[in-house]
Amino acid sequence: MSEFQGATGATVTWTKDGSTFLPEGVTAREDGSLRIEGRSNQIDGQYTLDVVSAYGRASTPIFIRWKQGNSDFK
Repeated sequence: MSEFQGATGATVTWTKDGSTFLPEGVTAREDGSLRIEGRSNQIDGQYTLDVVSAYGRASTPIFIRWKQGNSDFK
């Protein structure tokens, strides 16, 4: 679920590339954070946090790009 009601009555919505459907492994948490687990190129993209309350609206985008790391730990 990418939309929920905050404790102050604000509506918090996460979108990815304009869609409220987040890819597998990406979860919008009730504290407003975005949790990313797993490895997938589907995670790449622009995510936007949108908060709407009686006091107004605020949005901010973030850009996430999955980069495969070196799994050879020596």
